[in-house]
Order: sequence, then C-alpha cells, then structure tokens
Amino acid sequence: MRFGVRTLCTGASLVLLAGLLVGCKSGSQAAGSGAGTAPAPSADGSAASMAAAPSAGSSASPGSCSGASDPRLRSVALTADASGLTATWTSTGTDKAAAVIWVVTVSGGQPNDYQLTVKATNGVARSYVFNVDTAAQVDVHAPGSVTVTPTGVRESFPRADLPGIGSDFTWDAQLNIDGTDVAYCPADTTFLPFGHQP
Repeated sequence: MRFGVRTLCTGASLVLLAGLLVGCKSGSQAAGSGAGTAPAPSADGSAASMAAAPSAGSSASPGSCSGASDPRLRSVALTADASGLTATWTSTGTDKAAAVIWVVTVSGGQPNDYQLTVKATNGVARSYVFNVDTAAQVDVHAPGSVTVTPTGVRESFPRADLPGIGSDFTWDAQLNIDGTDVAYCPADTTFLPFGHQP
C-alpha cells in the first residue's frame, strides 16, 4: 500500500494513518525486496559510499532511479555526504503546472521515516522535511528560495533534520502534479537500498 502526498493533508487522522501505512509499506518491503528496516546509523553519522544492489524489478542503481511509472518523472538521483542528503528530480512539464510536489521518501525504520519535499505553487518553491511517523515538519528553505527549472529541481536536506538516518536506509520517489500523484520511482513501488546493505 502506498501513501501519496495528498494523504499528508488529512488533519488529525494523519498520525494514525501514517503509522498504519508505514507499517503496511514495511511489511511489503520485507516480503518483496528484503530491504525492510535499515541497519542502525554509523557511530559518527557520516554518509557512506553507495555500494548496494538495486531491489529486484527496478531499473535503478544505488542512489538513482530511472524506472518511473510516468515519463514526466525521468529520473531521481539521491546523494549523501556529511552535511545531508541531496535529491535531484529530473522531470518534464512540471514548470508549467500550477502546483507540483517532488518527494523522496527515506526510511531508517520507525520513527525515522521522512519525506524530503520540494513544493512549488505557481512557480514559487519551498522545501521541507516531513517526518511521516510523528507528523513533524521542518522547513529547509522558505518560499521563493528554491529554483525550479523546466527540467526539474535539486535540493539539499540537512542531516540535522534527519535524525536516525545513517549511511544505510531505503528510499523511493514520487511526483505530484496539480494534486494528483502521477509518478513513482521505481515504478514497482518498492524501496531501493542505499548504503551498505547486508
């Protein structure tokens, strides 16, 4: 079961719904890709090199995904360093939409599941980190300080806003245009491993 960007606007039932959906997602991961819960973060919290194999059925390599369910999301790249995570979404047609939300969901296991989000409304973009498990949101950049181009967007998310995300975690990406989730990467909706998975 997947939860989309629109689900995050359900008010008071959000915490309960997010907990149920993350639980369902984790269960399908364990059965499908073997990447259910990521190992604990390294002692120093630093990022490791991307050395894991992609999940079965995806066309992605570690740190990148090019097998989206819709051609408007051409690819997503995720990199890590000591300062945090950087997501690059390559998309088409998004610069002309009234509202676009680019999301990378990273999972370090409850309560460390986050949505790294860039939201553009009428061409003015902002970014934030949303904790799916606790419903806490931290603004990264204010409206107007994120640049959206005709080919997508790139944003860095500070490690300080991602407690519990170490060098090993799983991730996927979504694209929402004008209130509708239009693309998932990978298309089979599995999570991709990032870091040194066993």
